[in-house]
Amino acid sequence: MQSYATRLEQLKTRFGYNFGMVKKRKLIFGQHNGEFEETNSVVEQLLAELDTPVRVLVELGVNWGVSLFVLARLAHPHAKIIGVDAGLFPGIDDVHLIFEALREEGHDATFLHDTTQRAVAAVGAAAPIDLLHIDADHSYAGAKHDWDHYTPMMRRNGIILLHDITYMKGVRQFWQERKPALKRFHEIKTGNRGMAVVVKTW
Repeated sequence: MQSYATRLEQLKTRFGYNFGMVKKRKLIFGQHNGEFEETNSVVEQLLAELDTPVRVLVELGVNWGVSLFVLARLAHPHAKIIGVDAGLFPGIDDVHLIFEALREEGHDATFLHDTTQRAVAAVGAAAPIDLLHIDADHSYAGAKHDWDHYTPMMRRNGIILLHDITYMKGVRQFWQERKPALKRFHEIKTGNRGMAVVVKTW
């Protein structure tokens, strides 16, 4: 497994991507550096503790593909990796570069240029999911839809990442309603956006 620092260096040298970088007047990497580093550390520790390899990795809301590329370092060498994005932001023009790189690494990487509502069946064909990153439609209804439709595809002890739990009103509301029913989760608030890391115990 590559280190987090090595993966970030690859983003810089191969793609020219970095935290806080703006391209086409849009932010490349929406996560706060400290937040995403802590997220990666927590997920890596959980995977080691649970002794469960990531054979299926799904990200909802790919944009440029940067966070997916970093998370892929945690995946099995020949993992199935699926990214879903409707293409509302300009990253859709360059996201193929990330998927080409993932395929070069030996992954079965597929990008679905679609909404998360329409992609349910296609993603479900790859289930069970081991690691799921929800970062697409940030409305309350969007977050609820993605949670309700995609977490049932996950295996027990799979890991769910829910981004923007403090930054976006709809996601924040959904998370505050959902978390009382959860048995095991971490809230990461190093930056101003917030990430929930949830172990699926149900």
